[in-house]
Amino acid sequence: MEAALIDRKRACAPVFFLEQGPEVEALYAVTNPATHLDFGLSELSDQAIRIYLVGLAFAYRELTDADLRRRALEAAILLVSIRAEKGVVREADWLAYMRFLEDVAKSPRLDVAADTATFPRLNACARSWCELAEKLAAFFAAGADAAGVGNGAGMLTWLIARVTDRRDAEGDGARSWALPALLLLARHGDLGQAEFDWIIRFFRFIVIGEPIWIDPIWLPRFARVLEFRSSWKGGLERCAFHIAGSHVACSDLDADMAANILSAQGGFLEPSEQSMLLKRLDERMKQDRIALYGSQIRDVGCWSKLPDRWLKALESSLDYQLRIMPARATDPLTGVSVIEVTDIAAAHALAASILGRADEKTRSTVVLARYAANHWSYEGLQPLYRALAVALAAQDAFTVSRLLASQQNDALVRSAVLEALTLRASEGLLHDPVFSSAPSYLRLDAMLVAKHLIAQYTFELDKLCEGPAR
Repeated sequence: MEAALIDRKRACAPVFFLEQGPEVEALYAVTNPATHLDFGLSELSDQAIRIYLVGLAFAYRELTDADLRRRALEAAILLVSIRAEKGVVREADWLAYMRFLEDVAKSPRLDVAADTATFPRLNACARSWCELAEKLAAFFAAGADAAGVGNGAGMLTWLIARVTDRRDAEGDGARSWALPALLLLARHGDLGQAEFDWIIRFFRFIVIGEPIWIDPIWLPRFARVLEFRSSWKGGLERCAFHIAGSHVACSDLDADMAANILSAQGGFLEPSEQSMLLKRLDERMKQDRIALYGSQIRDVGCWSKLPDRWLKALESSLDYQLRIMPARATDPLTGVSVIEVTDIAAAHALAASILGRADEKTRSTVVLARYAANHWSYEGLQPLYRALAVALAAQDAFTVSRLLASQQNDALVRSAVLEALTLRASEGLLHDPVFSSAPSYLRLDAMLVAKHLIAQYTFELDKLCEGPAR
């Protein structure tokens, strides 16, 4: 698997990843998983599941035989479903499965004849224990008609019906599997304003009351890709800017949250509305450290060129933290990687400034690479790698090679740069021009990158700069 990720031309054929995938043959006939053995699949580590799903995604994308491609999807469906605990999918499995479906949606469509089942071999579980994973796989692999829902709105209706059915058993726990699936639908372009309005109301992302409640986690994720109706946008603007005549009392904290949501929605806003948000943020930062406002800057950077003093402050803050923080710092009791919330937000803001404007800055590139290396095991650094990829795309192979050579004593910094290069290498990292005359240790770095890509194979929930460009 690692070899395939860095050198697709000379690695195993796609059918290998199907043949060596999870052993699920005995699961096709299972009607009640509680009364059957799962053949050790529930004991597999999260890393093993990710390895299987990466391989099955390879198989589905590259195989040409329709039946083999269908078997790759079935293996993923059964693997994730049989590992559910008391009927509830494991969160780590589900996020990896969402990433798998994201890859499936980018692959050639699965051909399904009209009036035929998409997965006829899954009849035993398609209306029970594997229904959720099966329905979503059918939708993203073969389309809404093959899934029996008609369109994206139909898929939303089906998912909300499942949440309602499971509410007594799971309570708010159903959000853990419903919201990632809905976010994937939104990013795939299958939902619109009306559906977004329904999601806000059903999941209570905004609750008008005393005080107002605004969801700080999931609402920004949806707001980056779906446009608010005018009623929601107008209410958030009145709260953020304390506009007179609002029927809802908004504290300063509520106003900050409303402004953050509007910033996530920035690509849908008019220039005058964007200017108001920039002015509000700039006024708040005049008497404080700019780096403390990274969480408020990061979405702004996707649709507006950040002032130079903001960028310099973000770069200086991260550079200072990298100099005083022990390399690869971990908590002495838990072994968990130590990461400061304000620092990761500042790193995201710096990355957004590159993603939003494709404005390569050498210092920003080096700082982001060093930061990614220092927090190698942290899962929330995907925006940094995308920003590095954008910055490196503006440089020739000689310049990139010189950057790698300058980090001769730090394998993880080199690996962070190489991981960014994987985003542009369709045939695998080893076919990038920087490897034409690279030292041997760079190939060892490439293997480290392959291991990291598998470990980070999960659905990116906070994906910056994915909305419309104005």
